[in-house]
Amino acid sequence: MLSYNDFLKNDIFEEYAPVAIIDLSAIKSNVKQIKCKLKSRFCAVVKGDAYGHGLVECSRAIEPFCDYFAVGSLNEGVALRIAGITAPILCLLPVKNIARAVEYGIQFAVHSKEYLKQVDYICSSLGVSASVHIAVNSGMNRLGIDSLSELESAFNQKSLKIEGVFSHLYNPSNKLDREAQLKRFLPFCEFAKQKNVNIITHLASSSILALEEKYALDMVRVGLAIYGYNAINAHFRLKPAMKIVAPVLNERSLNKGDSLLYGSYKVKNKEEVCICAYGYINGKRAGLNSGRNNACMNLCAINGAGDYKVIMDDAFACANRINGITYEVLTAMGNNCKRVYLREKEYENYCGKI
Repeated sequence: MLSYNDFLKNDIFEEYAPVAIIDLSAIKSNVKQIKCKLKSRFCAVVKGDAYGHGLVECSRAIEPFCDYFAVGSLNEGVALRIAGITAPILCLLPVKNIARAVEYGIQFAVHSKEYLKQVDYICSSLGVSASVHIAVNSGMNRLGIDSLSELESAFNQKSLKIEGVFSHLYNPSNKLDREAQLKRFLPFCEFAKQKNVNIITHLASSSILALEEKYALDMVRVGLAIYGYNAINAHFRLKPAMKIVAPVLNERSLNKGDSLLYGSYKVKNKEEVCICAYGYINGKRAGLNSGRNNACMNLCAINGAGDYKVIMDDAFACANRINGITYEVLTAMGNNCKRVYLREKEYENYCGKI
């Protein structure tokens, strides 16, 4: 087993703080697997700081395999441009600073007729043209236009260059729901293609790995699967790319009835526990271990002994323990952790021995 001192010598733990160890080779491997299935364009969803894995580092690693990147904010898109990413970038949400989006070549979503008018007015005032994707509400009732007349109005705006038309499956595992959404979305796709045959239509996300090819359309926005987790029941051997490790600051032998951390929790049996440098500030959830109120701002208690503890190496299993979902674990549990990016041999050398 790799000792804590070995970690220190290699500058993995520079301070008594948790580390998110991220395997870039796993991310590349996952992307290659997914691309082998798809005949359509591949859009890598790197919003939310690449689901907590690191926006710039992950995007650089997979850019050779990607046709598009999707981000969650204009700032994320600009960060990718500054980092040297040249592939098309789509912000999946509307943006306020239209001029900045145009300056950095960031495409963005138009989600309502009111916003459409706003974008057109600003672009006309600035004398620029914005590249946009029109969001369609096909049943999720979140963002998106509702009628073909609204789509026609978008095509009538001279200051907009419509690159794509898209929607989002709200319940892809249910055939009736997804079929209804596809049926509602296709007329928008057909209308757009009549205006411009090169319009990119996109609907499916990582769920495409378990769905029929007809849902792929012109492009698929793949997020969760990139980072190693199957959406619904897809039979792909994806490899989780993140492991979170925390150093042990103290060990305690506790007897039945002893208190531990905040609240009224009492130890039920004799226990050996480690006090680890990982807490709420890093994304720790109170009920993650043993049902106790198991977190402080920077600390938590984990059963057993050792120099360090693996806090998370399987986000799906971790989500089940806290009655959550994989997405929230990945985007939350690496907060305020130092990120260490390793390639295949390095990752096996470090993490294979933990």
